[in-house]
Amino acid sequence: MANSSPRIDFPIQFQKTGTHYLWARAKGATFDDDSFHFGLNGTVLSTANGVSGYQGSDYVWERIVVGGDIPTLDLNAVGTQTLSIWIREDGIQLDKLLLTDSATFTPTGEGPAESPRADNNPPDPPADPTTILDNGENGSTTIGNWSVANDQGRDDDVHFIASGDGSSKATWTITDLDPGVYEIATTWSAQSNRGTDAPYSIFVGSVPVVSIDVNQQLAPDDFTDDGSSWERLTTSLAVTGTSVTVELTNDADSFVIADAVRVERTGDLPQLPEIEVSNNGDVLVDGVSSIGFGSTSVGNPLTQTVTIRNVGGADLTLQPLTVPDGFLVTQNVAAGAVLAVNESTNVQVQLTATEAGQDSGNLSFANTDADENPFDIALTGQVNNTVTAATIDDGDPEFSTIGDWGTADNQGYLDDVHFSAAGVGNDVASWSFTGIDPGQYRFATTWSAQENRATDAPYAVNVDGSTLATILVNQQETPADFEFGGAMWHYLGNTFNVANGNATIHLSDNANFFVIADGVRAIRVGDIPGGPEIQVEYAGADVVDDVSLVDLGSTAVGTPKQATFTVRNVGTADLTVQPVSAPAGFRVVSNVAANTVLAPDASTTFTLQLDAAAEGVSTGNVTFANDDSDENPFRFGITGNVISSNEAIIIDDGDVGYSTDGDWLIANDQGFNGDVQFIAGGVGQNSASWTFTNLANGIYVPAVTWTAISNRAPDARYSIFDGNTLVASAILNQELPPDDFNDNGAAWENLSAGVAVTTGSLTIELRDEANQFVIADAARVQKTGDLAPEAEIQVFDAETSLVDDVSTVDFGRTSLGSNLQKEFTVRNIGGSDLVLQPVSAPAGFGIVSNIAANTVLSMNEETTFTIELLADSVGTPSGTLSFANNDGDENPFNFDLTGEVTQTLIVDNGDPDFATNGNWLIANDQGFEADVHFIAAGTGQNTATWTFANLAAGDFRVSVTYSPQGNRATDASFRLLDQATLLQTAVINQELAPNDFSDLGAFWEDLATVTVNSGTLIVELSNNADEFVIADAVRVERIGAPAQALDVHPTVQPWQPFELIRRLSIDADPQAGAFEVAFVDRNANAVIDNSEVAHIVSAGEDALVAAELPGALLEVARYAISAAPKSEHEVGSSDDAGENRIASDALSSDEDKATQERPPRVAPTLESLPAEVHSQRSPSSVEFVNDVIAATEEAIDTAFSSISVWDFVDDVISG
Repeated sequence: MANSSPRIDFPIQFQKTGTHYLWARAKGATFDDDSFHFGLNGTVLSTANGVSGYQGSDYVWERIVVGGDIPTLDLNAVGTQTLSIWIREDGIQLDKLLLTDSATFTPTGEGPAESPRADNNPPDPPADPTTILDNGENGSTTIGNWSVANDQGRDDDVHFIASGDGSSKATWTITDLDPGVYEIATTWSAQSNRGTDAPYSIFVGSVPVVSIDVNQQLAPDDFTDDGSSWERLTTSLAVTGTSVTVELTNDADSFVIADAVRVERTGDLPQLPEIEVSNNGDVLVDGVSSIGFGSTSVGNPLTQTVTIRNVGGADLTLQPLTVPDGFLVTQNVAAGAVLAVNESTNVQVQLTATEAGQDSGNLSFANTDADENPFDIALTGQVNNTVTAATIDDGDPEFSTIGDWGTADNQGYLDDVHFSAAGVGNDVASWSFTGIDPGQYRFATTWSAQENRATDAPYAVNVDGSTLATILVNQQETPADFEFGGAMWHYLGNTFNVANGNATIHLSDNANFFVIADGVRAIRVGDIPGGPEIQVEYAGADVVDDVSLVDLGSTAVGTPKQATFTVRNVGTADLTVQPVSAPAGFRVVSNVAANTVLAPDASTTFTLQLDAAAEGVSTGNVTFANDDSDENPFRFGITGNVISSNEAIIIDDGDVGYSTDGDWLIANDQGFNGDVQFIAGGVGQNSASWTFTNLANGIYVPAVTWTAISNRAPDARYSIFDGNTLVASAILNQELPPDDFNDNGAAWENLSAGVAVTTGSLTIELRDEANQFVIADAARVQKTGDLAPEAEIQVFDAETSLVDDVSTVDFGRTSLGSNLQKEFTVRNIGGSDLVLQPVSAPAGFGIVSNIAANTVLSMNEETTFTIELLADSVGTPSGTLSFANNDGDENPFNFDLTGEVTQTLIVDNGDPDFATNGNWLIANDQGFEADVHFIAAGTGQNTATWTFANLAAGDFRVSVTYSPQGNRATDASFRLLDQATLLQTAVINQELAPNDFSDLGAFWEDLATVTVNSGTLIVELSNNADEFVIADAVRVERIGAPAQALDVHPTVQPWQPFELIRRLSIDADPQAGAFEVAFVDRNANAVIDNSEVAHIVSAGEDALVAAELPGALLEVARYAISAAPKSEHEVGSSDDAGENRIASDALSSDEDKATQERPPRVAPTLESLPAEVHSQRSPSSVEFVNDVIAATEEAIDTAFSSISVWDFVDDVISG
């Protein structure tokens, strides 16, 4: 019995669960001396009952069991357990025991080194397999001039450095690792100025193992952990030692960011070799993955690089690669090549392109990975006989420019673009295709889209010296027709015939914003047809003969709708076209003349109209004869729906019913039906109008749509007229997209909840009275009901219709002492008079203007009342506003009011009170509320302003926030103005993070504390700086009421000691025209009354120039006056009342005057002072100030001839 045999126990601390395999190194002299038993915790294991096979004179490793079973331990928990051995035969000699979780591992020789011995204490819990090392922590080092940026990255800081030669490095060294397989990841803060090829290298110990380039313009996104997003650098790093080092250099195309590195142990080291094969960073799966070479032409081979790495625990042996026909291994591995652990090698495979056709097959190679031998990868590639497309990038020899074009890297096709500011067409970029195969071509272009791009970039297609078409492109939108070479492309028109192999695309600067010149592709789509060849287009799309049906959509009865078609000859001979005929319900507004001849590539147009005379759908065929042999006559279907006035009616810009006054421009490829009209902000002289006629009287809801961009007007002003009577108005923010509802493929914004139409006509008017571009797109009206015979109330907060007993009006946030007002409109849209009673407001709100008792509104008439949020104490007042009326189901009309009174106000970039002058750009995912405006350094002509209006007079702490970077201005210049009066300037280093305090999730930097008296504080930032300037948010905090005016002494008691201060106040505005000299009793903080001592001296209209006397307040002199007579005090005596106020060494040369007995005091008068003190002067220099000082001193001597003068200061000190 095993349990009765001699036994030895080994307590073992198990660190992992699962199956463990037992080996023993032992020997026995004979077959009867070579066996023993295994057991766990005092019990013999069924799988280890009688381990034998050790006979012989030498020690051997065996795990043979009587009966052939393999001895194992199956553990369900970690911790200390006891391995027991019982003697089965008395001659056995046991040398070593071995436990492993590998079923394939076989020990040799003396086996692995002995494991460390442990005490009998319970084992520590398993170590966390993950280590994160942040920049700046122990183990992270830098070489070179790396800088630190706060408020970004992990733990709110990163290191960064400009691109260079790779000599500057950041390293993270993680030590005390257990051998095993590790995943390495990193994180960074992504920005558009980051490197697209930040080069990371990974070392095991000091041996380089993996190198990978990372695009830091894109955010890491493989996984998230511990509050950060991470990007994997490798998933299978075999660590045989105890340390890993990750290195990042500045050998990149832009700034590189060093943040944190994460190392996670994912498993034990395999005991066998393990192959990993990758292509362009993607790990390939044996027998599953493929490598696509794409397409090429004969004679133009393509090459791919394949990386083979050993991620196992033993050497990996490779054999040469074999490839199928059509491919060639241009860089192979040698037969029997050995890769040590973590070692890798590259091979190169080529699509030979020697003949046209589809090439495919398997790449294969033998290796010593047990389960991936051979390793197989599918290869595919297409070889074409002729070049079907050609691409010219900006910078290629076939690209040229005329004029002032700049270049920008790290954007666009192949990472570069040319650009030019808007102009008159003098700057031109050209792409010249020469020697291309004759045929029909489509041309396409690409660009990097931004909001400061042109919406009408003009591309001209020139073939064999003739301009065939000019296509306007909206470069604010991303091209989206197809993808090629990692870029998205946009077709320029339809097909063009290139007969002689020469075509040139021109792009000029005759546009409304920056134009971008990037890549252009010429794509051959077929042979040039012989003879004439007709092509018909509508709205940029092909109309196919006997196939197409053109739908003009819907219009209301009495509202015709037009459509213009283009006929082009894309053949090689003249095309003759005859007039067009239209079906019933349509008519031809402008036709083609009989026998119109179109030369190759020439075109003409005709216009059809849906008459809209009666309700119903009109459908039929449009036909016209021509001499195209297979498309004569040309025929296509057309349809349109004429709806009743109760259905929605849409008038698009350009439709009948739409008109403009002024120089409105057109932008295509955006908006409803693919076009909008726009105009720069002005004073309201230019307008666009949509007029809906033949409407049945009733209640209509008007709505509009537009394309939203950051350069749009936040205050686009719409007016709605019933006939010629203004019945409603609305102000919409066109920087934001419309979002009230969707219809006909567009999003719409209501202008009113409903207006009464009594004249059969409704007009919507949009004026250019706005601060940015105004967009005129489509307008929509829909009848929602008949005119009510009784009174019907409507109440509006601006353009928002309020619902009785439902709506809440939020006044928003205001500063303490700054009341906020809102005007409300009450309208009668019913058929009877509406009678109103006065409004009652809840606590915390006041009534500025009310409705008079028994006010009567006839149909479509309106009145207003104004409510005020009272800002006399901090809080959030709320309650119900109510007023009586004679609407049968809305009496009284009730809605809730709410608001917040605070000491702090914030204006963010993009808020209505933020404005810019110049070409400021927007960057998202940074700054307060995740966006900032920025602009390059300049001369100060471009500014950003934050306006805080409706402020109660007082003192305000002004602070800013911004996103710091190494390319920011170190001298961002701010001006603080009280309306138009400059209060103070401040200069901020925006490379350093704001750090004075935090509020609302942001850190802030103080600019100044200023006193505002006008009610409006303006903060202005200019681009007069050394690098990029960032405009984000400004915060103002009320910290107190303004300083009160000094009280004027009614009298100055004779002989009363006091301290007299003389000040000169100069207005900072040279046109203000005044300065003054005043005397102040510093003890009592009061101005001395003129009749007692002081006298105000007024200057003329020409104030002193700021350059000569800077500062708003100059302290000219300070006098300490002792008024005690000799009989009561001696100068300098210990009981002198002025001793504590007067410096001991400040006695003047007139000290003897203090010993004279004071005569009876005589109050000086204006007439008794020297004439030059109060005479009018026109000062223009410092000399005038000196004259005033001298005159004032003389006045003092005259008034106080017996008073000693102490501590006189001659220097002019800036206050």
